[in-house]
Amino acid sequence: MKIAERVYNAASDQLNKTLVNDSQSFKIGFYFGADWAYNNPAWRMCTDELPRDNEYVLVALNGNPPIFNVSYYSKKDKGWHTVTDFFNSYEVIAWLPIPKFNPKADKVLNKQSRS
Repeated sequence: MKIAERVYNAASDQLNKTLVNDSQSFKIGFYFGADWAYNNPAWRMCTDELPRDNEYVLVALNGNPPIFNVSYYSKKDKGWHTVTDFFNSYEVIAWLPIPKFNPKADKVLNKQSRS
């Protein structure tokens, strides 16, 4: 079961209690929104989850303002690694998977949006 279905099922009782008019449209929108959020991941806190070993990800460092960089986490070293030593004095607080690049799909979408 997709996470969107679990979220939808958990919230459906509350939705049925609070919505009377046009509740079906709201439920469909909620379901698709939850599904989109699942398929388009957000920032993850390092205290909750770490990326796969040696996987390059976008990271947010605890600067003021926050500093963003590309880094990877090594389970062997139990630490983050960047291409420069400059960022070693900062703590990685959150990370985000690097979005996949699909040039063929991007071309199709760009052509459709111009039509």
